[in-house]
Amino acid sequence: MCNKKNILFIMNSLSIGGAEKSLVTILSMLDYQKYNVDLFLFGVEGEFFDLLNKNVNVYKEDYDFKLFEKNKKKAPLLFLKQHKYKKAYHSFMYCIRYIVNKIIKKNTLYIGWKDVKYILNSIDKEYDVSIAFMERGAIYFNVDKVKSKKKIGFIHNNYNEYPYDYKLDKEYFQYYTKIATVSENCKIVLENIFPEYKNKFLVIKNMVSKSIIEELSEEELNLIKTEKCRIVTVGRLVEQKGIDKAIDICKKLIDNSYDIKWYVVGSGQDEIKLSNKIIELRNSR
Repeated sequence: MCNKKNILFIMNSLSIGGAEKSLVTILSMLDYQKYNVDLFLFGVEGEFFDLLNKNVNVYKEDYDFKLFEKNKKKAPLLFLKQHKYKKAYHSFMYCIRYIVNKIIKKNTLYIGWKDVKYILNSIDKEYDVSIAFMERGAIYFNVDKVKSKKKIGFIHNNYNEYPYDYKLDKEYFQYYTKIATVSENCKIVLENIFPEYKNKFLVIKNMVSKSIIEELSEEELNLIKTEKCRIVTVGRLVEQKGIDKAIDICKKLIDNSYDIKWYVVGSGQDEIKLSNKIIELRNSR
């Protein structure tokens, strides 16, 4: 069929998370006789990667961005050695912004897009629709690095309870045809904060495929044999999930002689910080 529509999805990775699971579900339901579907991931990795529909074309990982993400401190020098002077400059400026944010204790999870966008390479192919399936970086990338007739975005959290960049989002939302969020309450919050874009917001709840859940349920888990009460938490290791608070609660339970074993399944940007907190609490006993 020569009239296929070209669709691009943009996502951080396919690590464990509700948005990631929803995306894999959507990609399992599309009619590939009608659509050519490409997927751009900032990190080509994740526990859900093997569940991806085989008809989806995944872009190769952006080499320059991977280099930058792997070691932000050394990235400026590494880019200089490759004679990529613009990327060297902007990776250096990103580090400066990060240090300044730390000093003034600005509460934000995503900084420096004005520099990061010069490190990421653009996508040459033109699309009928490009869909940023995650907030912040994916939203900005879709505008600055993708050519498409229509742009759709997703906000998966309550905007009031997550540290977004209001000015940056207001600037980028204008380029979107529609922006979906996961609940009616989240939609109302967005309408109140961005009344000028009220007609762009709509609700699309996260979807989960029955077949994907059944497939995941058959995977073996290497749990340690124990007589203790076992608790399992599955989710991304990010601030919004509250794992840091759960660690404090777990310690209180153990201190009060509850015999438990807690497993946390997932990955994310807070993994090292949370691991260090567990070590610190363990050593304080």
